[in-house]
Amino acid sequence: MKVLRILCAVVRTIVLAIYLVVSVLLSLLFLLGSKLFSKNRWLSADRVATCWAKSMLFVAGVRVECQGAPIAGGVRGSAPYKQASSGDQLKVLQEEENRREREETSQEAVFYVGNHTSLFDVLIAIAMLPSPKAYVSKIENKKIPGLNWWMTELGCVFIDRDNLRQQVKVLKTAEENMKKGLSYLVFPEGTRSKDGNVLEFKAGAFKIAQRAGVPVQPIGFAGVRQVLRKGSLLVHSSKVVLNVGEVLPPEDFPKDTKTVAEKMRAEVERLTKEAERDMGGISKNSNPSPNNKRSKYI
Repeated sequence: MKVLRILCAVVRTIVLAIYLVVSVLLSLLFLLGSKLFSKNRWLSADRVATCWAKSMLFVAGVRVECQGAPIAGGVRGSAPYKQASSGDQLKVLQEEENRREREETSQEAVFYVGNHTSLFDVLIAIAMLPSPKAYVSKIENKKIPGLNWWMTELGCVFIDRDNLRQQVKVLKTAEENMKKGLSYLVFPEGTRSKDGNVLEFKAGAFKIAQRAGVPVQPIGFAGVRQVLRKGSLLVHSSKVVLNVGEVLPPEDFPKDTKTVAEKMRAEVERLTKEAERDMGGISKNSNPSPNNKRSKYI
């Protein structure tokens, strides 16, 4: 049985690697096309990225379920208009254009923080979190052709851990982007956990949310480490859980970011352990709504 599982993982990894190359190339073409029809480059890039991430999770055999509090942030939806008669088609087209413009310029930024145990944490976040969103990433990812351009279009910022001056400049850029409505996901541990335990959260990242005046929402990723462990290349199919915590509003944000980091770490750890306990009991027929306590997304 163990040999069969390993063989399945090898086959799945090969198929996923082939799909990764093909899908990235196609997604880049779609991204170029979407830029022609959208006034918000962050939103158009993120929509393409969301579709790509969901397809990657499907091919990898990863089933994602969400539980806990509603996920905050994203574009504000507008009420659907009624279809007009043939004589009012021009008015309908104008209403549609106005609706899209309102959607693409009306955004609520949120600072998401979570634990990091696998590269699939990022895929799950891209697929699950509201648009538009970006990520605080290590500068090494900026050297990967194709990926660096896509991440730049998303609004991602790249941190050089050995350059303090560059870090200050990058965090300032992220702060300005959040004020314009772009949400960010950060893994404050700074690296992936090898054993699944939540590592210490670095306080510096929380200065972005503090200065931008946006809410912070903790997220616990459970079961993701079983899909792809740090140091391994084999991808295993599995069910994973995204456990969402309550939002910390900006008015309740302590002045000391170290205090916030400790509080968020404790909450993320609690969310992760809670999800790990519940993983065997989550209903497979749950309603796919982000506002439900438990929702099946993929």
